[in-house]
Amino acid sequence: LHSFPTRRSSDLLVPGHDGSVAAHAEDPSARARFPGTVTSIGNNAFARCTQLTEAVFSEGVTTIGMRAFYGLQSLTSIKLPESLTDIETRGFDGCALVTLHIPRNVKYIGPYTFAARALKSITVDSGNSVYDSRNNCNCLIETASNTLILGCQASQIPEGVVAIGEEAFELCRELTSIVLPQSLERIDMMAFQRCGLRVLEIPAGVTTIGDYAFAYNNRLRTVKVKSQTPPNIANWTFNQISDNAKLIVPAGTKEQYMSANVWKQFPVVLEDTEYQSKRTLTVMPAGSLSTLLTADEAIDIEELTLKGELNNDDFMFIRESMGEGALRIIDMTDARVIDGTTYDVLCEGAFVLMGSLEEVRLPRTLKSISRSIFTSSGLKSIVIPKSVTSIGTDVFYQCGSLSSISVEPGNPFFDSRGDCNAIIETETND
Repeated sequence: LHSFPTRRSSDLLVPGHDGSVAAHAEDPSARARFPGTVTSIGNNAFARCTQLTEAVFSEGVTTIGMRAFYGLQSLTSIKLPESLTDIETRGFDGCALVTLHIPRNVKYIGPYTFAARALKSITVDSGNSVYDSRNNCNCLIETASNTLILGCQASQIPEGVVAIGEEAFELCRELTSIVLPQSLERIDMMAFQRCGLRVLEIPAGVTTIGDYAFAYNNRLRTVKVKSQTPPNIANWTFNQISDNAKLIVPAGTKEQYMSANVWKQFPVVLEDTEYQSKRTLTVMPAGSLSTLLTADEAIDIEELTLKGELNNDDFMFIRESMGEGALRIIDMTDARVIDGTTYDVLCEGAFVLMGSLEEVRLPRTLKSISRSIFTSSGLKSIVIPKSVTSIGTDVFYQCGSLSSISVEPGNPFFDSRGDCNAIIETETND
């Protein structure tokens, strides 16, 4: 099979004389386009085109073969045609797709077809009878079996899902936490292998967890299991998680878990009545937070409410002692912050690189937000108080999980009119 470059040197126009693309040699082109004569993409067809970044499919393509685009870490964008019906095993596995939309006529998606590693958005046409992404969940679900077969860093697994399939979230390193539905019964092998999980809660209905399901989550420090009876798990389900991982179990079940296969290998087993994941602290004077918590206590806190006064030393303690821990929520509503000697200014880089941090409730008296406050954090939602008068640059730089931004009504300087999910400078409309 020969390729025909178009006038743009970065394009590869793929011929389809017999209706199929059976194989394709290595090619430096960045973009593949398929004419209307192509109806199928053969096995391994583009597996060697390591510089391919985009694939544009014309209507008429019905089948994408096994490993057709396998391992193309450069491939970030595809547009699947409405004519598509079948995507074979590992068709796009190992790619770095950022968004994925499954058209209405797709009836078969083979095992391990897509990779979760870079995905931020998953949708399925509402007319598809085999797959769905119900309730805007950012998941790919097999409708008949209620099995989630692919997730991403923005997934919110809906109630009704009973199983999470093999490799569904594998290599999704931006995934620091996930809420598993109460309907869940089974987690298959490698489902969350090599993710960025810090804290995990396994619902009471889960009875089976496959091999390597949570392996290589080396920051996973807290595993909470809600079942009164230890679920069946494989030898390597939790292989190479944090050396100091804690297992939290229901009251009265510690002995069962400490004698159960694999569960007994956790170095620390606590009943939920012994474990504190939420703390409320009053810091006075500013800079004294480190005297109220030990490092071991700090790293296990998931929700922290702070009152009193906080300065740069306190935020440094939070970053250094909780940055690699379980912290998801910080509530500073009733606190005052101090940058140097100036009150109500949140200092530069306060929460930088805090990957597990999902929500920060800012002080009600806050006036100024310095630059780079949340850079490279796991922040998902933020509300700017009505007291804020200035916002620095790069505040949300590289916050890939941020999905909700709003300004409290009554702020004369900024707004988020029309629920626009943005911060607008009111006077300039910028």
